[in-house]
Amino acid sequence: MEKNIIKIYCDGSARNNKNMDKRLFGSFSSVVHINDKPLFDITEGFENVTNNQMEVMGFIFPMFVLKKQFNEIYSVSNIEVISDSQYLIKGINEWLNGWIRKNWHTTTGLVKNKELWVMIVSILNDIKQKNNDYLCTWVRGHDGHPLNESCDSNCTEKVKKLDSGIEEPLCFEEVSSKLIKYFR
Repeated sequence: MEKNIIKIYCDGSARNNKNMDKRLFGSFSSVVHINDKPLFDITEGFENVTNNQMEVMGFIFPMFVLKKQFNEIYSVSNIEVISDSQYLIKGINEWLNGWIRKNWHTTTGLVKNKELWVMIVSILNDIKQKNNDYLCTWVRGHDGHPLNESCDSNCTEKVKKLDSGIEEPLCFEEVSSKLIKYFR
């Protein structure tokens, strides 16, 4: 049986709002396709987050949705994550094994966002246990890649809505703690 190809296009951002209170809002956006056809997309916004946290959540959160709502498809699919985030792509492709080998330490101290990277390890192990493959592909941001541009635009719009008070941000600690429990 030929395996499905699930592609997760994702982006994340964080920035101070334009109001006097300088609240830090961030968002991630993910567009998920199966065999080059849209499956779902998701964009969420948070407060008091970093850009890197949002870049990584752009991969983690759709993996949660895939496992929870599309498990039959997910179980027989190879996964490709496509992002303009070198932090996410190099983190998975180049740094992760070294971080694990060095007990989550770098030359400057503890790995930042360790709890998110531990979830990624769990996700990647789950993919491998199902005899599926994963591929992480970097694309240059703001370079005309349609789905990367779509994710970027969704992130910008979400932050504008948070900044203007049209929408309320999710609590990052609450969401990430639920995801941590799920991916254990």
